[in-house]
Order: sequence, then structure tokens, then C-alpha cells
Amino acid sequence: MGRPDRLRDAARGLRARPAGAVPRRLRRDQRAPLLRRRPGGWRGVVFASLETERALLAAVADPLGVRYRWARIRMERLAEGTGRIRYAARRRQPPARGARTDFAVRPLDTVADDPLSRFLTDRFGMHHALGRRPVWVPNTHPRWPLRHAELLHCHDELVAAAGLAGIADRAPDHVLWSPGVRTQFGAPRLTEREGPHGASPTRSPTAD
Repeated sequence: MGRPDRLRDAARGLRARPAGAVPRRLRRDQRAPLLRRRPGGWRGVVFASLETERALLAAVADPLGVRYRWARIRMERLAEGTGRIRYAARRRQPPARGARTDFAVRPLDTVADDPLSRFLTDRFGMHHALGRRPVWVPNTHPRWPLRHAELLHCHDELVAAAGLAGIADRAPDHVLWSPGVRTQFGAPRLTEREGPHGASPTRSPTAD
């Protein structure tokens, strides 16, 4: 799934707000929801890549294994009053330099509060690795205000560049839009030791 965000104070705590108005800084990510179905498990997402307008952030994050890629990103409202919003990005650095995305959506009036929409968006952590050590980075945010949306057009090369070939070539299963929430990442925690609620995810029995 792809999502544009607005970055704020990225070097001081990694705060982000998904963009609902034209922002000064944008980020676009390709992410895969991951849920460990066990007591005390680590619920979160895995970022396949993150496009950012901040060249310094991409340079600092890369040695840590965080897949920020410097890119030109823009967002614009099409035909004021119609509700149509366009997002576009082009990567400025390897790998896959020049890969781009260009899509437009029209937010609908219907509120999205079904289990699938919540599963896809209520992610309170990020899975990552420091060397060979798996870590979980907590992410704090209120519940997303979601609306269903109509996809007007989509040309995407970034999802395939992230290793997920073929996904962007078909119609999406689910399209959502949100005016945004403020989020903040916390300090990384080693997942091989204990879970976020004091349980050991490496030793807990699997829960079906």
C-alpha cells in the first residue's frame, strides 16, 4: 500500500502527519501490514521503501537500514471544489533512480470504519532490523478518521522497485483517504527479548 505523509521535525523524534492539505514536506511509503498472532505479540508494519523530499534524512537513515530514498514529491488538488487530489513522486537516487508514481483519488462521503479498514491503518509499530537483530519501533497516533475513496488513475513504479512486482498493475482491493493524524515514533526495542506487554514473543505459544 502506498501513502503520502507530511514530515515534521524528522531529525528530532520522527513525527509525521498524513497529508490532507498541500504540505511543505512529503513522504511516500510502501508498507506491508504484519501481525504476530500470539499473546503480547508485536503488531506493526514493515516498510519496503520510504520516499522523502529530505536528502539529509535519506543519507542518515540508509546506513541504519531504514529505506528512505530521496525523491521529488508533490500533491495538488485538482479542479477546486471537486474533491480530487493528485499525488506524484519521482526517485532521485539509486536504487531504481527515476522510478515514479502518479495517482489521483476522490474522497467519498462514506465513513470507513469496518474491520478491514482498521486492520490496514491501525498499526502501532514498525518492524525493522539493526544488523541481524530484529527490533520493533513503537508508533503513537490516535485512531485514523477514514473515508472511502475512488481511485481516478494510477501509474506506479515504486511498488515494483520495492520488490513487489505486479501489485500496482491491477485494480486496488481497497481505497481509503484520511485528512490525517499526528504520529510519533519512539525508541526501538529488541523483539527477541520481551514483548511490548512483558511477554516473550519468541517463547509464547502461537494463538490462532
